[in-house]
Amino acid sequence: MNQFIQSMGQFDAWLQAHPILAGIFLVWVLLWKGLALWKAAQKTETYWFIAMLILNIGGILEILYYFIFSEKKFGKKKDISISENSN
Repeated sequence: MNQFIQSMGQFDAWLQAHPILAGIFLVWVLLWKGLALWKAAQKTETYWFIAMLILNIGGILEILYYFIFSEKKFGKKKDISISENSN
């Protein structure tokens, strides 16, 4: 427990020494989290939405979801309709 308190003190010191970098990182994470959560909500992917809402790993999970996992169609077939008027 003492080590945790010491590491939090070091983190606080870093934040005070580099407030601009901390702000840039915060904007970066919020941007990607917002985009990915919006996409997951539109696609009604509840498990992804909950995972991204709870886990915070610097936007990495959100970027992977946004560009890779949200584009894959696991086990879903595309609906191909044939027009009745075609010969």
